[in-house]
Amino acid sequence: MPSRSSRATAPKTHPDDRSLNHLRYRALAEPTRQAPTAYDPLPSVPRLLTELGQEDFWGRYAQIRGDAEHFHPDYLATRRRSVLLLRAVIADLFALADPANTRAAVEAGRAANALRRADWLLTCNGEQARSWLRGQFQKWETREHPHPPNCPGG
Repeated sequence: MPSRSSRATAPKTHPDDRSLNHLRYRALAEPTRQAPTAYDPLPSVPRLLTELGQEDFWGRYAQIRGDAEHFHPDYLATRRRSVLLLRAVIADLFALADPANTRAAVEAGRAANALRRADWLLTCNGEQARSWLRGQFQKWETREHPHPPNCPGG
C-alpha cells in the first residue's frame, strides 16, 4: 500500500489553459519581439490605460455635469478621438505580442478602422489600418495635449 505522501498529486491543469493571467503575462512578456519595429519607443500598456481613463473622463465630464457650453467643441472632439486612438494602440500592441493570434490582429484592425471612420477616412484592410495607426500615435505622442477649461494651467 502506498504511503500518504506518494498519493499527493499536483493540481490538475488543462494544457490549453486560457485564463486571463496566462494571456496577460504572455502579452506583457513578448511585445519586445516585434513591437520595437512598429513603435519606437515601445509604449507602456499601463501608461496607455491611465491616459485612456483620463481622456475618457474629460470627454464625458461636461456631458455628465450638464455644462458642455463651457467646453469648446474641438476640445471634446479631441478627447473622443484620443480615446479611440489609445484603444486601437493597446489592441495593436496585444496583436504584435502574439503574431499567431489572428483574432487579436483582426480586432486591432477593427479598432484602427474605427479611428479612421471617426476621422472621416475610408476604411482599409487591417494591416494597412494598423500601419496608419502607428503614424497617428507618433503624431499624438509629440503634440501638445489640451488642458481642461477649469485647469489653472490651461
